[in-house]
Amino acid sequence: MKEAPKSWLHFQKILLIVGAYMIPLLALWMVTGYPDGFGVNIKSGGIGGLIENLWYSYLLLNHPSPLNVILFCYMWAPAVGLVIWVGRGVVKGLRPKHKIFDDPDGP
Repeated sequence: MKEAPKSWLHFQKILLIVGAYMIPLLALWMVTGYPDGFGVNIKSGGIGGLIENLWYSYLLLNHPSPLNVILFCYMWAPAVGLVIWVGRGVVKGLRPKHKIFDDPDGP
């Protein structure tokens, strides 16, 4: 049997991760009534709509309930993860690249 190309497996993995994030997010939006239940009418779609949803997410904390707080944290988790990931890359890039620093016993 012929193996699937690695790019196809990578694509399936990305679809699985995105689906695993978006399905609970949409379920939480339906349960809490966000954003329409908070008086926000978001007309843009795609990335613009996502950014607009994040922009108005502070309204979830104005009406604190356990589900609203969970939804707020769930919405901001990927943004926080991205900042941490980029920050780690920057810190790694600033580390001096010399064999002395890589040798655990020192010079």
